[in-house]
Amino acid sequence: MVPVRSLWKYFFRWIIDQGSKRNSVSREMVWLTYPVIDFLKNYLRKDMRVFEYGGGGSTLFFAKRVAELVTVEHDKDWFQKLSLILIDKNVLH
Repeated sequence: MVPVRSLWKYFFRWIIDQGSKRNSVSREMVWLTYPVIDFLKNYLRKDMRVFEYGGGGSTLFFAKRVAELVTVEHDKDWFQKLSLILIDKNVLH
């Protein structure tokens, strides 16, 4: 169990993330807890390869941190939209 006092450091991040027009894609963030996100930011390296099932904010998060990312997405429309976002953010060439 994590002591409550150690969770306060995530409170303001959570408040900011609740803002309007903010979502995992605009934040380029995975849908995981803040401690896990912090762990991944420190753990992932440019020589790693990642596989993810389902594209979104996590696709942007991982693509900027690893050498190779394979994403499986079942929704063709979302895949096309996400591809355009990746191109626009200069992540997908």
